[in-house]
Amino acid sequence: MNKIPVYLAALIFIVMLFVSTWSSNHPDVPGTPALTASSQALQPEAIPSSPVVEPSSEPQDPVEPRDAQGDKPDAVSAAADVTASPSAQSVKTSSAKPQSSTKASAQTPQVSRANSLKTDVNKYPKLSVSKGIYGQFRYRELSGGRIEIDPQWVEENIVYVKLPGVNRTVPVHRLAQDRFIQAFTTIANGTATVNGKKVSLLSLVRTFDGTWVPRHVNWNASKGLSNHSWGIAVDINASNHLRYVNPQTETNDPNLILWQKAFQPAGFKWGNSYSDSMHYELY
Repeated sequence: MNKIPVYLAALIFIVMLFVSTWSSNHPDVPGTPALTASSQALQPEAIPSSPVVEPSSEPQDPVEPRDAQGDKPDAVSAAADVTASPSAQSVKTSSAKPQSSTKASAQTPQVSRANSLKTDVNKYPKLSVSKGIYGQFRYRELSGGRIEIDPQWVEENIVYVKLPGVNRTVPVHRLAQDRFIQAFTTIANGTATVNGKKVSLLSLVRTFDGTWVPRHVNWNASKGLSNHSWGIAVDINASNHLRYVNPQTETNDPNLILWQKAFQPAGFKWGNSYSDSMHYELY
């Protein structure tokens, strides 16, 4: 049997001595390798985890939105809340107040003011005066006291209506059509006493002489534009009424009676004051 070399025996003795010494210093972990103990010493202390909060099954009260000023929605918006189900949050509508609506009839009618982008101002260089709600237009001069109105204005404002009684379809301003229909409905159905006899108002209309006619007053280019140019005037019985009618002495005159019975109640003015008793017009 071969002898163990002296150096090897000395190495074994040193190892056994080391193990014996380590075991005496660590009685609680007998036989635990040094490397394992060292690893455990380096482990960080465990950090306790945060408790998990379970979501509540109870419905939550909705949080009311606030407007730009930080105020709560007004009563109108609050009344518009919608709840989908008992467990669902309420859905809020916008907190902006609804705009108040105004009936179109109560607003000032919008009419062409002759500034349309489609208007050729070189072709229609002149601008009429404004007739209130009936507006103003661009136009150009023609011969014989006639004018040509910007067709864009005509398209937007001139309409054709059938007048009761006379059964004529005529052009008038769109904002004047109700007044025309009112006056001629009265003419179609009304009566008057002339020379002691009851007659229909319609029988007093001997001739119907025009509504919308773009021209100067009396076809004279040196005068202003006639209200016929706006479609807010009508001439009746022209042949013998380019004159003044005396209401005191000509009580049976047909145009005076038509004025009193039909046109004045419909809001027309009579041209009798400037010796044009055939003429009825709106302002």
